[in-house]
Amino acid sequence: MPESLPTKPPFNEIALEAIKKIQQPLLLYGIVVSILLIFLLVMGRDVPSGLRPIVFALPGIVCLIAISHFTLEYFKRRPAIDSHSDISGVSVKRVFARSDSAEFCSCIESLIRHSHRLVVLIGTGLNILQRDPFAEEVMKRATEGHCRLEIYLADPSSPDVEVRLIEEELGDTSPPVGQPGLSRRLNTLMRLWERSGYSEDISINLFTHYPTFALLIVDNEYFFYPYGYATLGNFSPVLQFSSNRQQDDGIIEFLEKQYKRIKASALDTRIVFSVRNKPKPVDAGVLHPLAVYFIPPEDSDLYKFGTEVLGYDIRRGRSVASHWAAQVGGARDFGFHLTMSDVLYFFNPAEVARVKVEVEFLAKEFRAFVINDLCLATSFPDDASLSITVKDPSGRLEAFHHELVQRVYRRAAASNYSLHLADLTRDPDVDRARLMVKRYKAPYILHRYYPHFTLLTQVAPEEQARTSVEIERLFLERVKDREVRVEKLAFISRSSINAPWVIEKEIDLA
Repeated sequence: MPESLPTKPPFNEIALEAIKKIQQPLLLYGIVVSILLIFLLVMGRDVPSGLRPIVFALPGIVCLIAISHFTLEYFKRRPAIDSHSDISGVSVKRVFARSDSAEFCSCIESLIRHSHRLVVLIGTGLNILQRDPFAEEVMKRATEGHCRLEIYLADPSSPDVEVRLIEEELGDTSPPVGQPGLSRRLNTLMRLWERSGYSEDISINLFTHYPTFALLIVDNEYFFYPYGYATLGNFSPVLQFSSNRQQDDGIIEFLEKQYKRIKASALDTRIVFSVRNKPKPVDAGVLHPLAVYFIPPEDSDLYKFGTEVLGYDIRRGRSVASHWAAQVGGARDFGFHLTMSDVLYFFNPAEVARVKVEVEFLAKEFRAFVINDLCLATSFPDDASLSITVKDPSGRLEAFHHELVQRVYRRAAASNYSLHLADLTRDPDVDRARLMVKRYKAPYILHRYYPHFTLLTQVAPEEQARTSVEIERLFLERVKDREVRVEKLAFISRSSINAPWVIEKEIDLA
């Protein structure tokens, strides 16, 4: 929570104390006079002339007591329905009818202009920044050191944000901004930030989750408005809370936790722009890789055979001697496996964690299955390779892969193909491959997904026949079973660009 600054007590508290101080002596006065009057009436005596002004003032005293009581109740209830003054002296309502109302825009802009510590703006499009002059003014104040500015916008390329934008199209009012507008606003803000020399007092970030609310924090003031179903955020009411108000402690604690969660998982926009708007290949070292593989059990004949050919035991993370080391090529680094999802790269660890949860959730929906008809294939999946192909009689391998394309590939920042670490060598239809890379980051997916275990990737044409005979002889000797049961899937990653690929975790199918 932002640190509290010294501030005078809210007006409501001052008023309550003043009324209490007046009410108590009035009440005592009324009680004393009433007792005196009752005593005189009981005794049958007239009120002495000296006491008559005091007695005649009793109705007025009663009225004052009643007025002070109702006034006290009013100020007790007032915080929930009226306004207060924040530390800048700007009057702030507790509830604004709409987030795009002139009243709210004027209020929040005034508070931001007077901010002297922290401005946090979290929202899908943040209409408050739609006017370039105001956005430029805010960034200038931050650049000059008047406050720190943190902006969190919805990522226009996120599948979850896309769901929200589609839902908004269902409403009565057509979205005036939409996905293209989000991209334009982001580009504008990035240009302003660049113009400031990428001031350290400014950060512009992207969130990828489905947005459910906007949150604006200006020093000690918190403004929150929900995103209703099929309704633009412009039509949402805005609720205001303050860390200066003890009554708001519970909601402030909740909002602070949400702010910190969003901040921890947000994408660095500069890295996002360097990948998506790249004039040249991006260094894979700034990204976070993950793949989903099926790796046969360590004690299986199939795994032992494949590891011996490749020269790398991914289960133990160590090299082994291979007779075909000169022909293995890049396949060695990945170990013996069948690809469920290509190596994909993500912007930060939070995105990787999100994908892992997605895959584990999906795995619970698929029972273990068998792949069979294992056989050696020459010049597959490209002319220089040699692999073991399989068949998928249950269709579960195919279905799981298609689910991963939609759920995981579309979340990725890049792949070895988009980073130009792998070539488009498998498919003569290059235009299709390029489209798949642009859309899903990888080319050999969907109906061009041919599941296999890669063995060698650098076999010269004149050596294909001899090498395949050698490999097949060993395969027939070592591997008696022509089917394998898929019960677990593995997450594969590496700690740095030059580190070996290792198994992070294996998950069970249902």
